[in-house]
Amino acid sequence: MSNAPETPNPAPDRVGWSKPLPEVIPPPTFCPVFFSAGIVFLAWGPLTSWVLSAVGFGLIILALRIWLGELRKDWKKTASSSSSSPSHE
Repeated sequence: MSNAPETPNPAPDRVGWSKPLPEVIPPPTFCPVFFSAGIVFLAWGPLTSWVLSAVGFGLIILALRIWLGELRKDWKKTASSSSSSPSHE
């Protein structure tokens, strides 16, 4: 008896069904967490100090820049792989 985890059997091909897209999901990222923290700091700023608002605004900009950069990289990779594959006509 081995200690290796069992891999589930792939689902059988069903007639009339298509494969869900994307076939490969993007890797996880911490950008949504930083974006959310930025919103919280931005909201706390008027209640406490403008410095907190500035930190929140900076976190939002940083998180969006990284997150959108990752999306652009993934879209470029997807576009280049789909353009190199043969078309089905």
